[in-house]
Amino acid sequence: MNGGTQYFIFLFLPFGLSSAVHCITKILKPVNAYLHEKGIRHSIYLDDGRITAASQCQAEEHRVFVYDVLQKSGFIIETKKSDQKGDANKSKEYLGFIIDTGSMTVRLGETKKQLILRQVEETIDYGPKPILARDLASTLGKMVAMEPALGPVVIMAARAAYIDLDKAVQQRGWGTRLVMSEESIKGMKFIVENCYKFDNSPIRSATTELSVLSIIGPPSSFMKQSFVANHARTKEEKIWASDASGFATCAYSIKGEHLYFRGMLREFERKLSSGHRELIAVTRTLEYYERNGVSTGKATTIYWLTDSQNMATFLTKGSGKRHIQSEVFRIMVLCQRLNIRIIPIHLLRDDPRIQIADDGSKTTDTDDWQVDVETYQTINNKYKFTIDLFASDRNKKCQRFFSNFYCHDTSGIDAFSHSWEDEVAWICPPIREVIQIIKRLKTSKTNGVLFVPEWRTADYWVEIFDREGFVTLSAAIAHEYRTRMLQSPTTHETISLLFRGFRNEHPQTRVTKSPITKEILSKMYSHLFRPEHGRDGLRASVVLWRTVWRISLEYYTLGRFSDIAKLQKKDVVYKPTPSPHLKILFKGGKNDQYSEGSERIVASNPDDKICPVKLTINYFQFLGPIYSGYLVPSCTPKNTPNPNKAVSYSGALCDMKKLMSTLGYDAKLYGEHSGKRGGATTAAANGATDKQLKRLGGWRSDTMAAKYVDLSINSRISMSQLLQK
Repeated sequence: MNGGTQYFIFLFLPFGLSSAVHCITKILKPVNAYLHEKGIRHSIYLDDGRITAASQCQAEEHRVFVYDVLQKSGFIIETKKSDQKGDANKSKEYLGFIIDTGSMTVRLGETKKQLILRQVEETIDYGPKPILARDLASTLGKMVAMEPALGPVVIMAARAAYIDLDKAVQQRGWGTRLVMSEESIKGMKFIVENCYKFDNSPIRSATTELSVLSIIGPPSSFMKQSFVANHARTKEEKIWASDASGFATCAYSIKGEHLYFRGMLREFERKLSSGHRELIAVTRTLEYYERNGVSTGKATTIYWLTDSQNMATFLTKGSGKRHIQSEVFRIMVLCQRLNIRIIPIHLLRDDPRIQIADDGSKTTDTDDWQVDVETYQTINNKYKFTIDLFASDRNKKCQRFFSNFYCHDTSGIDAFSHSWEDEVAWICPPIREVIQIIKRLKTSKTNGVLFVPEWRTADYWVEIFDREGFVTLSAAIAHEYRTRMLQSPTTHETISLLFRGFRNEHPQTRVTKSPITKEILSKMYSHLFRPEHGRDGLRASVVLWRTVWRISLEYYTLGRFSDIAKLQKKDVVYKPTPSPHLKILFKGGKNDQYSEGSERIVASNPDDKICPVKLTINYFQFLGPIYSGYLVPSCTPKNTPNPNKAVSYSGALCDMKKLMSTLGYDAKLYGEHSGKRGGATTAAANGATDKQLKRLGGWRSDTMAAKYVDLSINSRISMSQLLQK
């Protein structure tokens, strides 16, 4: 003006708020560049800034210099809100975050946290009502802004809502309203409920990354990534690997307690993308881990090895595809429930650790066979089957079924671990199990149809058919009577004679079962209290607990299986005086004609390793303080005791034989009377009289008590020496 230069100052933002951030960033750019040239580490966002230095003294020097530069540049320092001399510290709040370089963590300031959570809760309250797209975007933006403090979980939780928002905006613009999906609301609720748990994440930058090699060890030549982002380290750390093929998933543990899981994919899951199938492998493995009660509840980091880049991305950022994001959210919920944090590590397919999981997912199950539907329908019309004993979710014929591996809707894993009583069973078994199935059917009240190949040279053939190749007469008649729900065939005089004649013609050799010894009992206790079963065996299975406790009680009380199976928690009482012992009331036993009941006392054993009293106390702790049902209970698929139903005789016998085989003994030599026989033998060897044995064992005759006592080798030698005098 008038030949000179004149400057004008805007009193307000000339273009509104939309360009304010861009303007101030451009204005401060020369200042930032100058400070960086001077070696000052700093950042400025709008009107907030921070300075980082190696020491408190250096931080103070840089503060004075930066303030001077800003003031000379025309900026006014707000002294009330800015640090002054001596304020430099390792913990400072910046942009609502508390940055702590002492612990190298970032957490939300309480004010910022409460404001964001309040806004998220208000958004959740819309529920099924339409919300303005801009309002939802504002809430999601604030949620995602918490990522430095909460970690990647907040991004994954917001993914479903972003999918809803993106779809609505693309179709109708930002002025539209939309109804949030159930997944969106669940994701926001997840953050509200777990914000305080996830708050306080490690500072993540290129300088704080962790070496993959230091975590999982060699070989390093197969690593697709050399470093992973910094994360909170826990005392409990595990390394798992998984893979998914076109029809199955497999996962196993490399570090931590033993874990091996293999599951079959359902028909529609086989058509999903490879990345989605890899996620299903993670979900199924965590469900298996939770269901088997292995989790300790302690904060645990799991380094999950995978050859899928997509899976690694899904587990850190979520997915823009709704069906995949739903799987990611299921994993998030499982991790939260199990107190687990998964750190995915991407490896090449050729890594030997991945190869083990890959081989497991591709192994073909040769026992996975079935009968065609038409044949099944024809037979089912006659028998009305209630359960398929050996099946999967792909070939099951009944709504209820047992499976070899975990799969969707299974009623239990391993049919032999469950009761078959009062079932009408469809049985298409693995060939190797046929003999065991036949023996189980002979001792259980189970009706059904068993399919086997016509292999006349197979070992199982003689178990079913006589020399002429026909089903044995007694088995055929008994089966037909059970099928028609008639009375026992032995009540008919003619049939009774036929049975008697058949038994005389085909006598069965009865072999006296061996007794349980103290050595065997000690091995059972040691097996139960192994380190992997946790302190006092609290992580062992229900089946193992009920088997060891029952055999121990048979040994120390000379009780029958039928009596012990009827015991409920109220029938077993611990008494500390005059010396620690158990007071047990047996009700309605075989020889208890008037249902008066019989009381047994079990004293504590000086040897803690095989003390029945201590075992019982630990068993009660395992069952839990509110448990009040049967003490030898049947078991649900989730490894929890069923308080309303005791295990069947055949189920208990099967459990015992499995345990004996595990301990290295010949299971054929032991039966349900072995515990009682062992107790009677030990008592007799230690001086118990026949009358004492008769009273303790509940026998009505002296001769029966004597039959349960096995003379020791020393006693036999002494008797032989008497004959030689």
